[in-house]
Amino acid sequence: MMVMFTHYAGTAAGDILKEVAPSAGEVVLGGTTGDKFIRTDLENMLKDKGIKTVVIVGAAAEAAVLLTGSAAAMRGFDVIVPIDGVSSSHIYAEQYTAWHFKNAPTVSQRVTLTRIDLIGY
Repeated sequence: MMVMFTHYAGTAAGDILKEVAPSAGEVVLGGTTGDKFIRTDLENMLKDKGIKTVVIVGAAAEAAVLLTGSAAAMRGFDVIVPIDGVSSSHIYAEQYTAWHFKNAPTVSQRVTLTRIDLIGY
């Protein structure tokens, strides 16, 4: 399994909490927009490794989770979003993100909402 980290433009990888910080050799995409496919080589990185399913968690439901998850689905990846692994500073953003993934045309066909304890590999 490939683990990838991202952070907001204007922050550094060192700003990630120590408990969940990347280990040596894990990929960190930084300085991007909310959609982590924009201005990165993310799509090629996933395809080169034969990855067909992505699991997305994060602390910006209305930004990186929503935008990257939707972009992944529109690029043909299956997307798994454990809703207990997604947060925001506003509960409405968390609710909207879940609603969007279940109802948006094209996106909803490729996204599965679940819980972290139900994911296995």
